[in-house]
Amino acid sequence: MILKHRTESDELKITNFLEPRMNFSEKEKQRHYSLRKGYEGEVRYDAWMTGLEIENLTLNDLLFEMGGPFTKLILLSSCRIPFISNVKHYEGDYYYEVRAS
Repeated sequence: MILKHRTESDELKITNFLEPRMNFSEKEKQRHYSLRKGYEGEVRYDAWMTGLEIENLTLNDLLFEMGGPFTKLILLSSCRIPFISNVKHYEGDYYYEVRAS
């Protein structure tokens, strides 16, 4: 169950509105691309999590300051164990590997 649904950031909404109306600098184009790509990845992650057959509570778009700039994270709670995920939308296939200690 998603307790806090994902929304586009204000910056992404503004750049989506302005992008067809003005000429962005290369730096602004890259920032807009990065914001858009990140949001698309988060939406895909949400769809993937919704399809899982596990009971969980999901809080999206939590902002934490960890010794520097804010980090946007997702908090999942399942079976009384919290799981924090930082979604990145990189090209290619990636997987988690559990290492035996």
